Order: sequence, then C-alpha cells, then structure tokens
Amino acid sequence: HYAAATPRPRPRPPPRPRPEQKWAQCDRCAKWRRLPASVKVELLPERWFCEMNVWDPARASCEAPSPASDESEEDEEHDDKEWTVSERSKAPGGRKRKKGLAAAAAASAAGQIFAVGAQVDLLDSKDRGVVTRTSRAYREVTTTTSAVVIRYSRELKATTLTADEAARCSRELSLPQWIQGRVDGAIIAPCGGRKVANRFTAADGSEHRQFECSDDGRVVRCTLLSDITWTVPSRARADSKICRAFLLKLMQHCGQYTPRSARAPEHLAALARLLPPATGGGATDAADRGATD
Repeated sequence: HYAAATPRPRPRPPPRPRPEQKWAQCDRCAKWRRLPASVKVELLPERWFCEMNVWDPARASCEAPSPASDESEEDEEHDDKEWTVSERSKAPGGRKRKKGLAAAAAASAAGQIFAVGAQVDLLDSKDRGVVTRTSRAYREVTTTTSAVVIRYSRELKATTLTADEAARCSRELSLPQWIQGRVDGAIIAPCGGRKVANRFTAADGSEHRQFECSDDGRVVRCTLLSDITWTVPSRARADSKICRAFLLKLMQHCGQYTPRSARAPEHLAALARLLPPATGGGATDAADRGATD
C-alpha cells in the first residue's frame, strides 16, 4: 500500500508590477500633471497645456496647484465612483469601507473635506456654490451661476451663501440642467487671446452660449454652427469617464483641446464676430462666472 501524496499548495502568483506614473508638463505654467496609465504620451501634441488635461478636471487649468506628493493612488482609483455620502453607505467593501467612511466623517468634522450640502468658495475663481456630489478625490460643486464644476477639497473654502444663492445652488437639477451645467463648467474657448466661457456676453450686450443642451437632455448643439450636434451618452451623469469623453468632443470643437476638430476654425471665427473688442489681457469672458473645469 502506498500513502496518498499530500497535495502541495500552489504558489501565489507574483504581484503585478505597478505601471510607471506618466506625466505631462504645461508649456504655459510649467506645472506637471499626472496622466492615466492608458495615455500614450508620444501621441500628445508637441505643445501641451493644462486645459488639455481632460483626465483630471480639477487640474485642467494653470491656476490649479501641482499634485501633492502625498496624494494616494487609491484616490485616483476611485475618482470615477462619484458616490454621495448616502450612496457610499450602501456600497460593498466590508470593514475597510467602513473604516474609510469613519475617517472621512472625522476629516469632515475637522474641516478637511466637504460633504454634500457644504457651501464653498472656489479658490481658483470668484465663483461659489454648494457641494452636490462627492467622490474620494473630487467634489462636484453647483455654482451660483448654475455651472457644475469639479474640484479637490483643498481647492475649496468654506463660506456662507445668501439665502437666494443657496436656493439657486441647492435645487435638484434635472438631467438637461445638469448636462448644461457641466458644459458651462467645462468650456473655455481660446479666441483672439481671450478665454471665452460657454456663457458669454456679445458685443450688443445679449447673452449667449456656445453650446446648448436640448430640453430632453439628449442632444447638445453648437449655437454658432447650427448643423453641428452631439448625442449625450445615456450614462453621462452616472459615469464620470463617459461624461469627460463627451465633454472632450465639445472642447475639441471649440479649439480648447488638441487635436482640434475640423470645424474648430469656423467655430472660433463665428465666436470672434460676436465678441466685443478685446480690452484686457486674456481675462475669461464668462457671464459673471470665473470658474473653469
């Protein structure tokens, strides 16, 4: 008789090597910006600027600070899970998730982060608003001008809004209103040495938008070239990656991001015809909105 051989435990596979962190440097402000591992750096344009950083909306302007050395990769992994506080409590994850929520609550109490409903000033602009959604790294802020912008907590400052301002920011946005707000918060077209936001004032004093969302929230059209429209992805509000990819198409159309679309020169020419003569050095014409996304 022979004794059955004791099965040997299978060796664990070696841990996957972490991909090397990729970076891009702005040719205007010289700040470095993190890039996702999936980005092919060799395909980026020769001249690269902060507003081209569609993967990190909170750092898509030269005014945004350089990434801190202590920002964890875990935050980056969860940027696209835009859970509110109530939604997080339902999420799976076991003990680690509960500890994370407890730490977040303690940090909120210490004033280090901003929960849904917090009233805030945007440190990189004159705008202010209310936090309407949160992720582990970002805060979505609905501003007093109905723009919807994305910021890190450290780029916000606690404030007290007037009753009228708070009412405008805290109201529940329908899908069309939210899509329009995201577009208003993202678009900054470079035109004749100026940065022109989606909402702008024409030379005759009338108010305009470069891009408008349809009443049903399914289509965004270019108001300057009436034959150009884009279908809004069905999951744009639920998935921030999908939303960013959609906004990128608009940014390429208005010349904000390279490679520009084939119709970008027409768009910018039409925009220039509407604008008043330039009087300053590159200030953002934003219809009272100073925030960028």
